[in-house]
Amino acid sequence: MKILLILFIGLFANIAEVKHTPYSKTGHEQFAELEFENANRQLLVEMTDFFIELNLRDVKSRFWGESTEYYCIYEDAGYVGETVFSRSNKTREPFDFKYSLTEVDYYERSVYVEGSVTVDGKIKKDNVERKGKVEIEAGLEIEESKRTTEKEDMEVTVYPNKKISLRVAGEAKISSGFTKNYLFWVCVKKGAWETVDVVTSYFELVEEDA
Repeated sequence: MKILLILFIGLFANIAEVKHTPYSKTGHEQFAELEFENANRQLLVEMTDFFIELNLRDVKSRFWGESTEYYCIYEDAGYVGETVFSRSNKTREPFDFKYSLTEVDYYERSVYVEGSVTVDGKIKKDNVERKGKVEIEAGLEIEESKRTTEKEDMEVTVYPNKKISLRVAGEAKISSGFTKNYLFWVCVKKGAWETVDVVTSYFELVEEDA
């Protein structure tokens, strides 16, 4: 009776949990654009609820512990990160400006979770360099990690009716899957997850029409 009561409380707590996350085109705050090299692959944010539920049904049950079916493992992808600066010129004459780049932070791993499963990852918390463990929504434990660029001065010319943007871009590896956690053959947690591991990171100067 006590075991059944504990299971009921655990399941109720899991169902009652409400999580609201800000909108993101990629599902990851630090990536403005994120795309697989394999065009047939989907990001987690692009998957429908039906597709996720269908794949969760294929996850094998077990007496105790975690069971996972992988969608992809370390697949190649490209990303565009934050825009460091952007200047437009809507006049008839070109103009020059100087920019001093003091630092840009990027994180080695980003995690996106749909559901109540737990995944190891790394996120941005603040501007202070530190390492350790933090807890976020749904009991997700995250290890922080930050890298900082060196100071750099540059002079940029913006031509008439053009916009210049400096942004962070690079290559990454994406892994994702569907996981269930079992307790005495009962699924107590389930969800889909996605991790993005940064492989390279560089600055990209882009010119567009204003």
